[in-house]
Amino acid sequence: MNLAETGPPRGDARRAGLLLHGRERLPEEMLDIADRLAIDGFRWVAPAADGGTWYPFRFTDAFAVNEPFIVEAMDACDAAITELTDGGRLTPAHLAIVGFSQGACIASEYVLRHPGCCSVLVMFTGGLIGYDIRRWLVSGVRLDGCACS
Repeated sequence: MNLAETGPPRGDARRAGLLLHGRERLPEEMLDIADRLAIDGFRWVAPAADGGTWYPFRFTDAFAVNEPFIVEAMDACDAAITELTDGGRLTPAHLAIVGFSQGACIASEYVLRHPGCCSVLVMFTGGLIGYDIRRWLVSGVRLDGCACS
């Protein structure tokens, strides 16, 4: 997988973040945002969605219509997170996930599927995928990865 990136090189970063672009946008646009933030010691990576879209239908449609594409997006996030951890040197406490629009929806889905994977989630103009969010409400998921009682 090709990842666009900005910030300190691998091995020098003190923190790292995954940037997920919106529909018909480019990873490089997310890197521009990261560069403007100018957070010292922060390495950012941004994967590209095939054809510029993470999933073809609206995020408020039934989850099932977008599901096969969401699996691919989760795989892209997994690969990016693996790259960001720098062989385990950076832990979830050092990681952030930031998404815009469709990327925000993918970011929320990823964090809910992988509780405790990062310490920061930023969603710009996005939401939970699917019209029935009860799948998460009844799951007992906590974003810190701890077991619910």
